[in-house]
Amino acid sequence: MDFDTNQWYQITRNKKEDQSFVGTILYAEDHTEGSTFFQITNLTIPEQLWQIYPFDSTHYVLRSKGSGPNSFLHSRYAGDLKRLPGNTFPDMKDASLQDDSMLWQISPWNDGTFYMTNKENGTDWHMQVMPDSQMAMSSNVTAPQPGQRFSFMEVKEIDDVNFSVMRLTGAMTSSTSSSSISTMTAVSASTTGIARADPTTTPQSTSSSAALPPSTPSSTLSTGAKAGIGVGIAGVAVIALLGLMFFFLRRRKARASVDLDAPPMYSSTNPVEKSVRIGSNGVIMEGYKEEPSKRPAELSAFVLPAEMSNEGRPVELPANVSRES
Repeated sequence: MDFDTNQWYQITRNKKEDQSFVGTILYAEDHTEGSTFFQITNLTIPEQLWQIYPFDSTHYVLRSKGSGPNSFLHSRYAGDLKRLPGNTFPDMKDASLQDDSMLWQISPWNDGTFYMTNKENGTDWHMQVMPDSQMAMSSNVTAPQPGQRFSFMEVKEIDDVNFSVMRLTGAMTSSTSSSSISTMTAVSASTTGIARADPTTTPQSTSSSAALPPSTPSSTLSTGAKAGIGVGIAGVAVIALLGLMFFFLRRRKARASVDLDAPPMYSSTNPVEKSVRIGSNGVIMEGYKEEPSKRPAELSAFVLPAEMSNEGRPVELPANVSRES
């Protein structure tokens, strides 16, 4: 089967598209290992999108979009795991390992599906989906094997410079030389729509650091992390400011409440004076006397109202005055 290196592929099992193969980010063992399993199909999840890259004429290297350009599908021996046949299973591994356990052969069942074998384990072991959707390498390869049948469907073009080159070196063996450094560079799609790999060899004396992309993420914080820290600091500052405002408002309210509850203070307008006097027995006696109060003046009771004189008599006309007729 020809795979386009500029295509993301969905990998399903037994011609059923309801579940897809997942390759996670490297989260275990100091961010050098990740998991593989099947889950409900959701092609917006980058871990369900796979790039299939030719290594030589028979083997491929696989990496998921979610795991990143420096993480590859890998076969791992896990010791005494009784739930797994052969105690071996596929996982995601950092590119720094780079041995034959990262090389996969994809072969047809002649019914439109394919089985996958690992170069490290040999063709007698097939990659298999377990009933719980976990993965294993199984030596039971007699057909039919529903858990060992896989389909590959194109989803969309990659068009990402980070996935345009795959550099592999170290203990890997290729069809050219077991001690060579194999560097495969993606070329533009041909008229048939299939991109091919262009393998080249370089002397082993070449520095591996020049051929390898960084295998571990930089310790420098990303822009998103810096923005998150800035927002967090600003949030803490705002909360602290609100707390101080609330504290001072409560103090002011408490002080105002105390002032209102206290009895009013009045200044005395009629102060009392202390007096000292000596009693008849010669004992000094102390006491208090009030300042004489000022009262309005009243009219004297002895002022009589003026009366008219009783000496006056009415004047009468003389008796000898005659009247005229």
